[in-house]
Amino acid sequence: DILMVGNAGKLLMNGDIKEVIPVEDKKLLAADNPLKTGKFLIDKNAREQREGHVIETMLKSKDQVMILMFGRDHDFADNINKLNQVKYIRESEFDRDKR
Repeated sequence: DILMVGNAGKLLMNGDIKEVIPVEDKKLLAADNPLKTGKFLIDKNAREQREGHVIETMLKSKDQVMILMFGRDHDFADNINKLNQVKYIRESEFDRDKR
């Protein structure tokens, strides 16, 4: 069996970050699966609930700097703009490639 390690796991293994904390809720994650109906369809309400939960969970941490890694179809700006205590920087692989 092969263990698949995502980007956060790779950063942890390389020593670039000290900890990976799960912020997902498995029911919200399942509800936000765009292939749950057999066709690719994003349920905007399910997506918002999931993203809101992720941000709320992160804010419970006492860490002052956190990195959130999600696919490019996610945009947490509206979730974070409701808060005045968080700075949001969105970067994609495309953005990094242009440097």
